Amino acid sequence: MLDFVDLEAVSNKAQKDPRIDNANYDKYTVEKQISDACKQLGIATDNRSVYNQSESLLNNLNLRDRAIIAEQLDLNQDADTLS
Repeated sequence: MLDFVDLEAVSNKAQKDPRIDNANYDKYTVEKQISDACKQLGIATDNRSVYNQSESLLNNLNLRDRAIIAEQLDLNQDADTLS
């Protein structure tokens, strides 16, 4: 389980999300990567610390992970029902 204060881990997780264009991320600081990922996902960044941004970003990424898993479980259950 990631902690939002681990900025590098949150940034790494964000880079794996297909909704985020992370081209040239290796040129940016971790703080800039988090801020950019937030902006791409529509998460507010104005007047928010990098830790607040990281927490919101991590929550967004985790919610998406849960939605994907739930969808896969539903598809698996539907496949079991049909067989």
